[in-house]
Parts: sequence; C-alpha cells; structure tokens
Amino acid sequence: MTPGGRALDAVTGVVVAIIIHLLLSGDPRRLQSRAATSFYRELEDTLVSLALSARSGDRRVAQAALKNLREVSQKFTDEWGLANDVANEMATFSPTGLRHADDVNRLEHLLVGSDRAMRNMRVIARREVEFLEAVRGDAHSRLADALLAARDAVQELGTAVSHEDVDFTEARRKLRLFCSYLSPEMLLRNDEGMRPGRAGHFEGVTLTIQLRSLAIDLLQATGLSAAEAKQFLPSLVVAADGDAIGPRPITMEMRALEPPATTEALELLITDRSDPDRLR
Repeated sequence: MTPGGRALDAVTGVVVAIIIHLLLSGDPRRLQSRAATSFYRELEDTLVSLALSARSGDRRVAQAALKNLREVSQKFTDEWGLANDVANEMATFSPTGLRHADDVNRLEHLLVGSDRAMRNMRVIARREVEFLEAVRGDAHSRLADALLAARDAVQELGTAVSHEDVDFTEARRKLRLFCSYLSPEMLLRNDEGMRPGRAGHFEGVTLTIQLRSLAIDLLQATGLSAAEAKQFLPSLVVAADGDAIGPRPITMEMRALEPPATTEALELLITDRSDPDRLR
C-alpha cells in the first residue's frame, strides 16, 4: 500500500483496460457508416423538399429547406469528422481493426466530397428560391425530376457505405442519370413548355451551373478525379441558329472545344436571344 505501489496498480489497470478495449473494439467502420447515413439522410430530405418546391412552384418550401439546412448541416459534418478520427485510431492501433484500414481511409475521403456537396446544397436552395421568384411561381417538373434523380444517387451512396464492402458502382450509375438533366435546355422550361424571361433565364442558368457542381462533388466523393467527373456532364457548348439558342448534339468540331465551354457560349446562355425582352 505504498504510494509507489498504488501508482503502479493504476498504470497497470489503465494499460490492461486499453489493451482490452483495442482487442474488443470491433469494426471501426461502424461509427463512420452510422454518421454517413445520417449525413446523407439530411441531403435526401433537402433534395425532396426542393423537388416539391419546383414541382409546385412554391418558393416557400425551398426557403424552409434552406433555413433548416443552415441550422443543422454543420452538425452532421462534425459528427462524421469525429467518427473518422475515432475509426482511424482504431484501425491504426487495434489488431482487429487493422484489416479495415483501407475502407476507413475510403470513408474518410468520402467526407471531403460529401461536405462540399452539403455546402453546395445551401447555395442550390438559395438559387432555387431566386429562380422561382423570378419565374413568378411557375411549376417546373423537369427540374423536380432532376432533383429527385440526385436524391436517388445520394440514397445509393448511403446504401453503399452501410455495406461491408463499399462499392460505388450503382451510385455512379444513378449520378450519370442525374447528370443527363443538367443543361439549361432541359431544366428551364416550365410545365407548359415556355421558356423563362430574361431574369428567370439568368437565375435558371445559375441554378443549373450549381447543380452541375453538386454532381461533380458527389462523383468525386466516389473516388473519381475532377476530370473524370466532368465527363459525366452534358455539353454546354451552344450553337446559334437565328433566335434559337441552346445546347446542340456534340459534333467532332464541338468536341474539340470541350472542355471548357467558350466564354462566348456562356454569354449566349446567360443573355438568351430567344427572350423577347432582350435588347438586340
């Protein structure tokens, strides 16, 4: 019962406790998967709300989604980051977790692109509010379909991280479908087939570009490089035919211009000669 003996007992107890914890700690990916699932569920709910807002033309739904996202999004990012730290320690020091080190690293990398996607969603929600205000509440079902395609892709990402073997093949297929919507010609016409006016066109193009950025963030989260992710997107090269301005099928000549789209092409997208209010 000497002071030195008590100190030795304390150190021995701590060491034994740490060893037992490391040996019995289980799968380090479990914490990451749980945090990622909550993260993606928040993204899914936001995309569904934005899709409802686009289909109904009610910008108040998008405003509510934006308000909620601003309040809670950082919490989900922080929880996933903390889970990554714990899982990385377990995979480094625990004999049972060491064999999962590659998957732990993959889930750590997934947070980088996913966090950018979450930040992008706040901008997308704000841009959709501005777009629906500019078009005076017109319903845009094609835009809603694009947002639901993004929801399906995010849902598949959440499914992928919950499996023992993380495989993003199906998530990339769903992201390819989402990308197929992402041109102004596809997204900006309302349910009556009418194009927006000048203000609506500008806001709509801005929203389209932001959705393209979201697609790239999610594709990079699955392990693709930026250059590989951009290949999923439809061309933004624009050809002019009288007053008809819009994307055209990529010919060999156009392909030589990609990427990126030319400055003139983007200017044509933004100023839209088909708008009757445009000053010529």
